[in-house]
Amino acid sequence: MNNHKARPHSSPLRRGEGEEALLQRAAAWPDHSVLESLDAATLRQITTQEGVDFATALLFDRFRNSDRHSAFIRQIDALCNALRSHERPRINARVVIVPAALYVERPDMGSDGRMIREIAEDFGCRTGLVPLASLGSVSENGRRLAAWLAQQRDEKLILVSLSKGGADLKLALQSPDAPRLFRNVVAWINVCGPLNGSLMADWILANRLRAWLFRFQYWVQRRDFGFISELRHDAPSTLDLPPRLPSSMRMISLVGFPLRRHMTTPFSRFCHRTLSAWTE
Repeated sequence: MNNHKARPHSSPLRRGEGEEALLQRAAAWPDHSVLESLDAATLRQITTQEGVDFATALLFDRFRNSDRHSAFIRQIDALCNALRSHERPRINARVVIVPAALYVERPDMGSDGRMIREIAEDFGCRTGLVPLASLGSVSENGRRLAAWLAQQRDEKLILVSLSKGGADLKLALQSPDAPRLFRNVVAWINVCGPLNGSLMADWILANRLRAWLFRFQYWVQRRDFGFISELRHDAPSTLDLPPRLPSSMRMISLVGFPLRRHMTTPFSRFCHRTLSAWTE
């Protein structure tokens, strides 16, 4: 752990600062030059001193320039540029979406992976969607995913999990039958999945009254409160275990670094504002 205290080189908020200027300021920041120095405690301290947008930009800069990740990022960028100028290759695999929560109720948020399926079809892929419970707990959806995989034929699969779908898939991998169930899965693309739980779940459970109100709401709606409790990040957590990947499956994680201005819905702005204040 790096215990060096970042000194405030600039004001926490720069009125009218554009995204490019923010990224340039983060790139020039003299402290914590490597990704490994930005642990959770250090990022909370930087957030307090410089604001959450700067802390996000700093983490993004150190991440994309890290020894561990930069080569792969350049490889993806080069592939994207090549695809713009050449005929798209056909991929011999079926792309299947492991959907996010609320994919039935709020498909407008992209939680059903419609855009990903359309792009995959441009590459000649068959596509599909695992019929998880839109409001189901991690345990329930882990079982549903395992049951769905057990019914699949011998064809190569690329699983693309969206948000909470990543946690559902991670739990399915803990099944004793996982080597057999995932035998045809050649890749898992995890898109912003809370694989170790969600701090929003911790925020709900951290206050007894707030937790009771959510429990009551879920009881009225006849929903499983495990949707919240099994997504907690702090111990004890259902997700507090490493993913167990079969040797035949490769995992790629896509991580987002959103700024305040990227929040486009009232709910996303509420979550961003809540976590920014709660983790300071």
